[in-house]
Amino acid sequence: MFRSVKAHAGRDMLAYRFILSTVLPVLLEGVNKELDAAAHLPDLRSSSTFKTTEVNQVAVIHSIFINELPLSVQLVGSLCGSLGEAGRAESSEDEHTADLADGDDEQRPEYEAGTGEGEDENLGAPRTLKSNELVRVVILSVILRARSQRTNRLQALVGCLLRFHHAPKAVQTLINRLFLSTSRVTSRRHLKALNEKATEQAQDLMRDSSRVKVLLFDNVDIYLRVRAQRIGAASQLINLTTRTLLRLPESFHSDSITKEKLSPLSGKRKLALEEVYGDGSFFAESARLLIAQELLESYQQSDAGTRGRQQTVQLIIRVVRRLQDVHRKDEIEAKRWDFAPLPLLEENEGSIEGTMAVIENSALTLGILKDTSADDEIPGLGTESETGNTDSSSLDLPLLEQTDILGADGVLLATGDLKSHRNIEAGQNARKRHERDADRMDYVRSIPAPWHLLLNWVWTIFKVHFSQSKVGFSASLERQRDALRRGKTALREEQPSFTEAWALIRHVFSAWTRIVLSAELRKKRKDLATWTPTSEAAVMEVVDDVWNAAFHEGSIRRALLVGDEVGANARLLLRDVAFGLEWSQAVRVGDIGRMAEARKFLVVGFAGAGRHQYAEACLDDIWAHKILPKETWRTLEAARLVNRFGSRWGFIGADLYQEHLNKEVQRADTAHGAEFAIASLQDTYSATAETARAMRTAHQDLLGSTTSYRKKKAMFRRDIDRLSSLAEQDGLFVLTPGRCVKDQDVSVSALPPFDEEASTASELMANLVGLNKGQDVLESGWLYMLRQGLQRWEGRRGGMERYEAFLCGQNDESQKNIREGHVDSQLSADDDAEMSQDTQLDTATVLASTGEGGGYQWA
Repeated sequence: MFRSVKAHAGRDMLAYRFILSTVLPVLLEGVNKELDAAAHLPDLRSSSTFKTTEVNQVAVIHSIFINELPLSVQLVGSLCGSLGEAGRAESSEDEHTADLADGDDEQRPEYEAGTGEGEDENLGAPRTLKSNELVRVVILSVILRARSQRTNRLQALVGCLLRFHHAPKAVQTLINRLFLSTSRVTSRRHLKALNEKATEQAQDLMRDSSRVKVLLFDNVDIYLRVRAQRIGAASQLINLTTRTLLRLPESFHSDSITKEKLSPLSGKRKLALEEVYGDGSFFAESARLLIAQELLESYQQSDAGTRGRQQTVQLIIRVVRRLQDVHRKDEIEAKRWDFAPLPLLEENEGSIEGTMAVIENSALTLGILKDTSADDEIPGLGTESETGNTDSSSLDLPLLEQTDILGADGVLLATGDLKSHRNIEAGQNARKRHERDADRMDYVRSIPAPWHLLLNWVWTIFKVHFSQSKVGFSASLERQRDALRRGKTALREEQPSFTEAWALIRHVFSAWTRIVLSAELRKKRKDLATWTPTSEAAVMEVVDDVWNAAFHEGSIRRALLVGDEVGANARLLLRDVAFGLEWSQAVRVGDIGRMAEARKFLVVGFAGAGRHQYAEACLDDIWAHKILPKETWRTLEAARLVNRFGSRWGFIGADLYQEHLNKEVQRADTAHGAEFAIASLQDTYSATAETARAMRTAHQDLLGSTTSYRKKKAMFRRDIDRLSSLAEQDGLFVLTPGRCVKDQDVSVSALPPFDEEASTASELMANLVGLNKGQDVLESGWLYMLRQGLQRWEGRRGGMERYEAFLCGQNDESQKNIREGHVDSQLSADDDAEMSQDTQLDTATVLASTGEGGGYQWA
């Protein structure tokens, strides 16, 4: 208004001065009234921060200011001027490509095909305030805090964020003196309030007995370092356990997971061979989808001209969507899970005793068990026994009774890594002779979570394909790591870092797939810059060409027949990585049907790589899918996953979610002595990890948003281009006769002739005798499952037996050969005869399992 009057008044300032002297007092009086009234608003006090489940507290404060301080908001906005009304620039990616590819939560670099810059697990999070809106909130909050110490809601939020970021004390003290943050003492008190509220929230979630509850737990190791270093001083390792209570959406009911409906899992186990082996058509669909996604990403990054570019992009998008629809099996409805983190426990859940202590303590906290008085009579303990006069009070043991909070015949699902699952099974097996349900812990049913399965599959890929001496120089992951100059400590053959290893094998997959794609286009005298398909059929033709050239079992066989061992190993690596990508994508979209189909390939792959513990875990899940009712099985599968925001691509493994919370606890820095450090963690950070993640995500612009995304994405693209250039220079996917792993000359005439009429597994295997190729985990796994794998799994009915097998592994000759890198590729005559008598497989079934039929023939 003042600017308008001044502009129209010209050089005559009398009108301007008159209006200024007349209106300004009225304006200031109105502002003062608003500010005085705001000092009495309970919604602007720090206590209101912890009374709501809203994550974006700044947006809530802004809405309060708009409703209660409209005049002050307008005045501050006018004084600040235009400060980026447009906010952050929108992503330049096509909006139709937002859900076409995989995203691995915080573990992925977000380069996958069809993924826009904003497409991640945080879809559905509150909007980010514009720059001028954020400035208004900060200025008005500082003014209100200067007038009254009680109106400090924003300051409490900033104080908690600084503690979550573990800012130095001097930094928070400076910001506190600027009226922008609370003090460290006050912030610590707020963290304690959040910690206490988390336990109350967990107990609230337990009250509805019709909903499905899941206890998620994992171990976290804390190293306590002595600040004053002395001779002999060493770090102290403390084993702790983090816990989170999850509640599934309303579409899942506790009636589907009663003890009665889960009882078949404890019966006699029996699986046929055809129920274990995967469907080749499923893998063909999966591989074509991955190829189409890489085609889309590669085309978007190419320097193709503008003429027809948008039409080509739309054609590829339609092909990807059609392949997704064909490949979709049984997706869980994308709804938000309910969370309630629980305080830390000083227990080592790596042992059976520690795991059972965690379960018992959690049951007490959640109200499943109650601790009765020592004077209460317990049957069998309150009377005089034959061995002496002993009553319940003399035992000095806690007497626990189960409540009805789970409902009639209800159970609490517990999930974690495979070791935690085996620990619970073994503990329940050891307690099975107890008379009371509370002592037997029948109220718990454990299931393993899916991320550790992917972790061990990545380790399997590195074990098989890392060394140059096993698969050849050009096809080894060791060569790819050295070419990209990535760390040798994180990327080693034995148990590499998951984040680094997963990124490397996906970059290799992208680079090699694009090389094959370029080669197939060159056969048509085209490249990405000049390729202009006119229909979806033309796009699918290119996808099928890449499939036949690099993923089909026939391409591996052709490479072996001409003596190209390195080329065959490169194709085996692409296939094994595709299994991991398929599992990851199935988890991300919550498609439990795809997970069940992919599990059939992983079980054979784990068996072939010698990781029999995870192979048997997959067999357990296949068995559960076979015998349980559909709704019961779907509920168990959903309990393994977590969806934080209810988005379709927002599912992650429950164990991965807990690992993220563990990192929040490990980042905490306490200045207390060793005897008080654990108590400090339990009081402040133990149950606020999820709150810390959510608040940092919702308030990125408050303390400065991250700008490393574009740099990281550009770096990954350069790495993919470099790997593509290396593969093209080596002619990795060009059939080269005599290209051996150990640089041995192998002539085509010396190879055994390929018998097209072979009808038995031994005859098919005989065609490959004499070739020094890398390990085919599916081939060796098929042999192991056929010989003894299924029989050993069927014999382990008790929880203690499965626990011992998990610890000890399999000490047989086949495992020894796998560790040494040698696989017995030919069955003996006795084994062949025994196979034909015991299995009674017809010719079609044998061919399917060995790669010529519908089992592993991916056509």
